[in-house]
Amino acid sequence: MLLAYFDESGTHGGSLHTVMAGFAGTPEQWEAFIPEWQSVLEKYGRRSLHMKRLKFDSGKEREMLADLGSLPLKHKLLMLASYVETDAYNQIVKSKVKPGFTKPYMLVFQKCLYGAAKMATVKMDSVILNFERTREYARSIRRMREMAQKLHGDLFTDIRTLRKDESP
Repeated sequence: MLLAYFDESGTHGGSLHTVMAGFAGTPEQWEAFIPEWQSVLEKYGRRSLHMKRLKFDSGKEREMLADLGSLPLKHKLLMLASYVETDAYNQIVKSKVKPGFTKPYMLVFQKCLYGAAKMATVKMDSVILNFERTREYARSIRRMREMAQKLHGDLFTDIRTLRKDESP
C-alpha cells in the first residue's frame, strides 16, 4: 500500500498560480520518516511547518528547511506535484467543465490523483491519498473519491481529507 500526503497553495482569490505537492511512500517509509521530521521541528522549537509563517531572512529558518528538505529523499519518498497558472486555467477550462470543478484547485487535485494512481499501478499496489480538509472543496473531493472508488476500487483504498496538523 502507498500513502500519499498533499498540501496546496494559491487557492485564494488573486493568486497567479495554484500548486499542490506531496509525497508518497509505504507505511514503513512513513513510520521511519515522521519521527525524524518531528525531531528536526522540535530542534527548532516548532510543532509543525507552515511556509507562509516563515521569515526567510532568518538563518535559523533556512537551516531548518535544509535539515527537513533532505528527509524525504533519505526515506525514498516519491514526490508528486502539480501546478496551474490561474489566468490560463480561467481562459481555457473554466467555462467548459461542470461548476463543481471550475477552480484551479480541482485541476491540480485531479493531476495529483492521477500521478498517485500511476505510481500505485507501477508498484502494483493500492493507495490512500490524504489532502488538507477545505470546506470549499469538500463536496467535489467527496465526488472524486466516489468516482475513483467506483472505477478503480481495488486501486484507491481511500481518499481522505485531514485538518492541518491532523494525522490519519
